[in-house]
Amino acid sequence: GKTQKNFIKLRCSVNDSGVLELMIENSYSGVSNMESSGIGLKNIVRRLELLYPNNYNLDFKNSSNIFKVNLNVHLSNL
Repeated sequence: GKTQKNFIKLRCSVNDSGVLELMIENSYSGVSNMESSGIGLKNIVRRLELLYPNNYNLDFKNSSNIFKVNLNVHLSNL
């Protein structure tokens, strides 16, 4: 069968408006990886809410064995 190469991509920058933009994308195989990450994602959201209440946007997508996270933190509002 085909062998898929695993990868992790990371991009981080601060734009002219003072928004930290973080993108993380990684490959995965199987369903168990996503099922076990539910607690981790809940902890991340809880920490973001404690550290940056109403000053962040978090979006994650899961498709075609790729998990993608986009996080924006509005640093100028802190």
